Amino acid sequence: MASFAKRELLIPKADREAELNGLVEHLQYVQRQRSPQEEYEALLAQERAGQKLDKEQRKRLASLVMELAKRQ
Repeated sequence: MASFAKRELLIPKADREAELNGLVEHLQYVQRQRSPQEEYEALLAQERAGQKLDKEQRKRLASLVMELAKRQ
C-alpha cells in the first residue's frame, strides 16, 4: 500500500490542483446557499430576537412567504 501511495499519479499535478480547487469552490458555494425555508426561518428568528429588518430583508421575507405558500 505504501509503495502504491508513492507512485506518481497519471493526472498532472497542476490539473489535480485545479480540479480540487474547483471542487472546493463548488462545495463552498453549495454550503452558502440556503433553501427558501431556511432563509425564511433565519429572517423570522432575527425579527423575533428584536432585530429590526431593513427594507431589503422585509422585501425578501415577503417574497419568501409568497414562494413558500405556492409550494403548499
